[in-house]
Amino acid sequence: MGREVFLKSMFNHKKKVEKNLSAYMHEHNRGKKARRILRNCVFIFLGIGFLANGIAYFVFRTGFFRAKDIVITGNKDISSQDVLSAVRAQIFNGSYFKYIFGFNNLLIWPEKFENINKLVPRIKSIEIEKSYFNKKIVLKVVERQGYGVWCLEGVEEKCFSFDEEGIIFSRSMPSEGSLIHNVRDYSERQLYLLLPVLSVDKFKYLKEIFEVIEAAGLNYKFLEIQNLKLEEVKVINSGGPVVYFSLRFSPDFALAAMKAIGVSIGKLEYIDFRVENKVYYK
Repeated sequence: MGREVFLKSMFNHKKKVEKNLSAYMHEHNRGKKARRILRNCVFIFLGIGFLANGIAYFVFRTGFFRAKDIVITGNKDISSQDVLSAVRAQIFNGSYFKYIFGFNNLLIWPEKFENINKLVPRIKSIEIEKSYFNKKIVLKVVERQGYGVWCLEGVEEKCFSFDEEGIIFSRSMPSEGSLIHNVRDYSERQLYLLLPVLSVDKFKYLKEIFEVIEAAGLNYKFLEIQNLKLEEVKVINSGGPVVYFSLRFSPDFALAAMKAIGVSIGKLEYIDFRVENKVYYK
């Protein structure tokens, strides 16, 4: 009986020792694994640090991405300094990160500028060419070309220059004559920079009206719009009849009618083309 108790006691002790040894080996292996993971993480972070330092040195210190020359072409009425100021504001746009790189760094230059005309309305677009090999940036500026002068008549006269698309790009002085397209607008509305003077379809017909009266040889002073809702235009001539057009349809038919009237056109009081494909005159 005593022998059995002794053997049982020894067996339990052995199991306890094995259990403790297993727990110790488990903890030892877990600690070893944790140290290996920590060591690998340290190596990875050191590698990333060295890589980042190398990239930073290459980008900021070697000058490989730094342009030595910024060339501006295509600008006539806008100074190169104004172009550069607009470009600088567009690139940085409050970005501290880009300030670190510097204005001449090729990496911060976009492929194109969005809405740069909000800074300089006369700029229509700027094409960017970057040469990493020649360390050069070329800015090809396209300016808005003046097509005419649009004057808002009222308590205070306000005149604007607009381009061939009908977009206002600058303030202007009033003028008369056929050397530049002039419109006097009495419709009591407001116009602002970079907005169109008329909707696309109406402006298309307005341009056609200018083309027709010029082809007919009329010596006009300006076009007049009294009420935009009526969609009508009155041509004020120098020593000739008043001519009425509509902005609702093309005025192409009017040219043949005026040529048919011929030299007698100077004796007329008015010519009315406000009904499509019809002419009324007196």
